[in-house]
Amino acid sequence: MPSISEGYNYDIFISYRQKDNKGDRWVSEFVDSLKTELESTFKEEISVYFDINPHDGLLETHDVDESLKDKLKCLIFIPIISRTYCDPKAFAWEHEFKAFVDFASNDQFGLKVKLPSSNVASRVLPIIIYDLDKHDIRLCESVLGGVLRGVEFIYKSPGVNRPLRANEDHPHDNINKTYYRDQVNKVANNIKDILTGLTIGELSVDDEKIIVERPIKKKIREIPSASLLYRLRSLTEINPKAWRIIALVFILFSVGLIWLYLNKKPASPDRAIIRFDTPLAQYLERVERRALAISPKAEYLVYCMNNELNLIRINSDAPSEPIRETRYCDQPFFSPDSKWIGFFNFRERKIMKVPIDGGNPILICGLASSMNEANWYENKIIYAVGSNIYSVSDNGGTPELIYPLKESENDPIIWNPQLLPDKKTLLFSQENGDGGWSILTWKLGSKENPGVLIERGKSGRFLNSGHIIYSFINRLYACKFNPKTNRIISDPQLIKTNPVMEETYNQISLGQSQFDISENGLLVYYEKQPAHLKKLVWVNEYGRVTPVIDEVKNYIISAISSDGENIAVSVNPDKIAFGYTREEETENCQIEIINIKTGNSTLFIRNADWPVWSADNTSIIYVTGNQVFQKPLDPSQSPEILFAVDSVEYIQTHDLSVDGRYLPFTIGTMGRGSAIGFYDMMNRKTKILDYYNSAQWVFYPAISPDGEWVTYLSNYQGNVAAYVAPFPSHGQTIKVSMPRSSNETNFPVWSPDMTALYYRTYIPDFEIWKVKVGVSFDQFSYEPPQSIFNGGHRFPRTTNTANVEIHPDGDRFLLMQLISETQEEVIEPRIKVVVNWEDELTRK
Repeated sequence: MPSISEGYNYDIFISYRQKDNKGDRWVSEFVDSLKTELESTFKEEISVYFDINPHDGLLETHDVDESLKDKLKCLIFIPIISRTYCDPKAFAWEHEFKAFVDFASNDQFGLKVKLPSSNVASRVLPIIIYDLDKHDIRLCESVLGGVLRGVEFIYKSPGVNRPLRANEDHPHDNINKTYYRDQVNKVANNIKDILTGLTIGELSVDDEKIIVERPIKKKIREIPSASLLYRLRSLTEINPKAWRIIALVFILFSVGLIWLYLNKKPASPDRAIIRFDTPLAQYLERVERRALAISPKAEYLVYCMNNELNLIRINSDAPSEPIRETRYCDQPFFSPDSKWIGFFNFRERKIMKVPIDGGNPILICGLASSMNEANWYENKIIYAVGSNIYSVSDNGGTPELIYPLKESENDPIIWNPQLLPDKKTLLFSQENGDGGWSILTWKLGSKENPGVLIERGKSGRFLNSGHIIYSFINRLYACKFNPKTNRIISDPQLIKTNPVMEETYNQISLGQSQFDISENGLLVYYEKQPAHLKKLVWVNEYGRVTPVIDEVKNYIISAISSDGENIAVSVNPDKIAFGYTREEETENCQIEIINIKTGNSTLFIRNADWPVWSADNTSIIYVTGNQVFQKPLDPSQSPEILFAVDSVEYIQTHDLSVDGRYLPFTIGTMGRGSAIGFYDMMNRKTKILDYYNSAQWVFYPAISPDGEWVTYLSNYQGNVAAYVAPFPSHGQTIKVSMPRSSNETNFPVWSPDMTALYYRTYIPDFEIWKVKVGVSFDQFSYEPPQSIFNGGHRFPRTTNTANVEIHPDGDRFLLMQLISETQEEVIEPRIKVVVNWEDELTRK
């Protein structure tokens, strides 16, 4: 049966690998289902070419190119994309996939077709039946010349990644929450859109020919307009003054038309529109500071991922590209002409710039500590470090302190300094002593204190429209601002698209709001799941997942009693995981105790976090603010304060040593690193363990069962990695996590028999690693880490929640599995660009 379009032999060509049609003959069943769906979708017959004799067995003597040349002359090509299909040596890949792309790119329609909806689609419609590796995705995209987009037929559950079947035994266990029949219908609808786009505008056989007749020539005086000109001419011959009047009226009329054209406002749609939306393979990195930026004219996006900067063109289907030589970089920002990208190298503590069209980074200046965001104005870069704001030439040089005029150790931390249009006023965010934020302005050179513009908010941006846009508790707000009077002139309004997820770090609100605005008002933001509802599960070394209890909550940090009978877990009853100030965050957390046998949960104490069981399991140690308490399980007894740390921003407690003597903890100060230490429960003293004599990030300590070693995390060598050192005395530190598994390492723990160390990573997936260890004659030895469990996207991939706990029997882990309120898949991380969001603010 020929194609519905003249000159083509088939409408659809199905391409597959023989290996994917063995066993349950998945491909054959899909083709039968698709044909049935097409019959109910189209009035006419749609021809489908599907060769049930696979090509993998063709001999070298066969002229396969000639055999397929006519069959590949089709309108739509459907490749069944699997792990085996993505093989440049395979017949289907070379002689079908690549051959069709070459053919379609040069025929009358082209590879891309405009759909009736005005969107653009490819004539290659992939059917994806496995989650692919990055290498395979890039391989497909290299042939397609753009992002791999298709219809997924994937069944995924913990430890399972296979094609979706027509009749699933347990369809609700599918993480993707897709149904076979729905996906087949989606394929048929995509085919209909593409075929409609290809055939639209073609004449049918019944269309009548249009006959164009030549008009009869008339004398010029018989034409009405010409007759009027003759009359005007005769009039001006008699009265020249009338001609001058007509000329003046014509000039005024023309000037009026030009004025109306120049002042005409483009018609705005009635609501905000997503102009650009791209999913990310994993979460953004370095979110404790700015991790994305949009160019002034909204042509480019740059963001932090895979420990480097990535660039993407907004109006292009091309995939993002890593920017060379930008490892260990964050806080990107564009030059005013969009020809350069500035960034901060956090490993070498340098501000640098790199040309957007390629080239090596160029040094601007070195810093003594971490940068707190920067912006580029003409030939100057304005940036903040600690409590100070500096200016430096974009060609490099010595930075100039521009705020404050006199430095002080007690000044609050400053973020994201900007110049307002008068180029004399600074706008910046300030971290207050209570953990909250405010937005201020200050005249350059003024001896007065800065004025508070917005009392509770951060990441303020001034827009050419006259708005200040800022974030407050995971949401974006906008208010009118008069730069001449330096005052807010309207109440704040919530941007209705809810376009921001405010990343958090170390249980406090250091995380910055991941959004940016272009000069022409396009809003770009990073979107991901704002609240992580979870269920507690056991996972053994073989990946088997079993629930602890059925109750779903926003679990944060867990601890198992040494007798294995109870679990203490901090819970945030709110949907948003973190509040605004440090006090509000603590108020939002409470500690509950779960009986493992019965599954019953009881409230232990409110306003508390980071639970730790005492050695005899009769009390729980916890943190409230900067104070550490111990409270007996007996409700009639009051809590006792163990110690307080007033000079730092936060404290986290970790598991006691087996003998109950030492309580490890982490302390940190915003922007100034963190440290680990221990509290001696016997002598009531605290001690800080500074292994590097530096301001490196060091956190999450855990003491070995024999009490002779401590494992912890540190960014001493760049990436966060797991280390082991003697305890409590100093000695040589040993890095035990390897490069492949050291990116975003978290929560190291010892096995109860001290034969292994475990830790988790969360890029690109949640993964648990095992390090076999041994101690002989005070010598510590270890083997390379081995991955023992990959939880994909179904387990938290954040830095400071959902720790790893081991049951005292050593046979299973206590983990927190993500789940949403609607039982749907957790929202994947995305970057979106919104136009017309301002129109929603002013609409009444």
